[in-house]
Amino acid sequence: MSRIGAIPIGSLGFRIENPDPAVQQWLKKERRTLIWAGQFGDEPAVFKLYRKREPWHTFRCALTRYRVEREYRTMRHLSSHDVPCPEPLGWASGHCPAHGYFELLVMRRVPKAVDLQTLIENGYRPDVTAVFSLARSMHEAGVCSQVLVSRNVLVVDSERTPHFTLIDFPRARIFPRSVVGTRVAEFDLIMLIQDLSGLGTEPSTSQMTGYGMTRKEARALTAAAAQRRTGKYARRLADAECRIHHMLARLNINKRKGAAGYEN
Repeated sequence: MSRIGAIPIGSLGFRIENPDPAVQQWLKKERRTLIWAGQFGDEPAVFKLYRKREPWHTFRCALTRYRVEREYRTMRHLSSHDVPCPEPLGWASGHCPAHGYFELLVMRRVPKAVDLQTLIENGYRPDVTAVFSLARSMHEAGVCSQVLVSRNVLVVDSERTPHFTLIDFPRARIFPRSVVGTRVAEFDLIMLIQDLSGLGTEPSTSQMTGYGMTRKEARALTAAAAQRRTGKYARRLADAECRIHHMLARLNINKRKGAAGYEN
């Protein structure tokens, strides 16, 4: 199995056990996840560290794909289809006393960007038509996010002409063809609508048509978002269904083309 993008821990420029001296800005500090801004060589970068991973999970990923490896591949795929997202610089995995089993993702930092959720909470009221258009581009590239929410959309130049960039793809899946019009795309859109509505910025029907849907389809998605269940079990159920759709899509493409596999 090819491990595209893997980098040796020794080339990071800091000790993974104690990244504090290399941290320029902490972006998230949680028990299992650390995210910070720093330098990767000459590149301004963002580092995402998943830590305290279970040994069985690490063993399984060694045989399939690490989470950060899937994120790396997803961003490379989106970039190749001109969908705005951070440029992935590499990933690594290993074990140390401070973090246990860990996975690390390194990506180029998007300069002067703020996530959409923070802007909305500070009173910013964006025209989200472009966000739905961006979701369409992602789906046309064959990617479903499963975490398409405002905190995972960066905004650059919000005061003038805002540009939106997608980030964070821990549960994303790459399909062999466009997913527009499928259940997995619908999940993404319903999640986005529900998230924006919960922040007091319910998208209008006309804004949602930026995705390429009809007004009737937009109203149906709004109604579905109002009834969507949230919570851990609902997320797991949606993820399980996405995995099934992904597996069936891979099997179908292999049958038609005789390919060895479509990996993500």
